Amino acid sequence: MIEKLDKLDKPQRDFDAPEYDFSIIIVTFESRFFEYALPLVKNLRTDVDTPIFILINGNYAKANRNSKLQIFLKELSNFDNIYPIAFASFRGCAELWNTGIVNSDSEYYLILNDDVTVYPNSIIIRLNMLGDLLMKHGLVTINHSFSYFGISRKCIDEVGFFDEHFIGMGEEDRDYAYRFESLYSRKHGNLSTSSFVHFGDESADQSIKKIPKNKRSLFNLEHYEKIYTSDLSGKIQGVYEKPMRRTQDFRNPRPIWKFRISNYKNLSE
Repeated sequence: MIEKLDKLDKPQRDFDAPEYDFSIIIVTFESRFFEYALPLVKNLRTDVDTPIFILINGNYAKANRNSKLQIFLKELSNFDNIYPIAFASFRGCAELWNTGIVNSDSEYYLILNDDVTVYPNSIIIRLNMLGDLLMKHGLVTINHSFSYFGISRKCIDEVGFFDEHFIGMGEEDRDYAYRFESLYSRKHGNLSTSSFVHFGDESADQSIKKIPKNKRSLFNLEHYEKIYTSDLSGKIQGVYEKPMRRTQDFRNPRPIWKFRISNYKNLSE
């Protein structure tokens, strides 16, 4: 796989710009660098030069060497407008998503698992369709999955960031869908398309305790059970199986972000 990737060249043609101000955020880790993440970047770069932020998770048990990471970064250098952000130790999905958002400074974000693919030469059309829906809904899953979804800056400003108390993998998306519905009294949007495919790779950091027969973190499930209770007489369900009620208030993990966005132009004026 690495030998094939060595032959990748930087794009030589100009790209059409999407109608909306997008950044693309991809979360990956060592086991998926070459089989999933790099082919995904290659497909995305067939027709858009949209900034791509690669959030590179570390291992729970810190590795003594990071030779695979160095090779991965070298391969990413074959593409323009790529911004890798690497962590030396394990981070939760919520923290990774939030880090990508605060570093990209766009109006709209397409957030992707690394084990997905987008058919070549189809992304700009889908970004424009997603932008239309995000203007209306603020939060839009793709094919009813948070393996790939869009979110707007306005939605983050009003609903908040993803809850970083979910320090592992899992539940952060369902929590956000619940908070979204609690605020707006409606469901988030969805874009159905065959251009996006989720492979559902089962690889995960083996040092993290997981739910049996599942790659999601046991810690996140236990934290969810601490802050949610069933509310059969309630109306807010999100993507849970039944109406729920959050028993703890959400605390914004990125309190300075709104201040920075509001005052950024003042740096040069």
